Amino acid sequence: MPYALFDDDKKLSRDFDTYEAAWAHAEEAGLTDSTGGKTVLFDGYRIEHCEPDEPAASDETAKEWTQPARIN
Repeated sequence: MPYALFDDDKKLSRDFDTYEAAWAHAEEAGLTDSTGGKTVLFDGYRIEHCEPDEPAASDETAKEWTQPARIN
């Protein structure tokens, strides 16, 4: 089952084959922080199992996602 990045109940990313792949993309998007020597997702974000995405018209357009805007 694939994994994706969520904020509350809203799915923010495409699905990834593994938890590690979803985590790597969250790091690349700047959605992680280092706390007490451990890397964590910013508050409110989580990586969870999800339903597979529908096939995209182009795999190239489905491969990337951007950091969502957050108001703190």
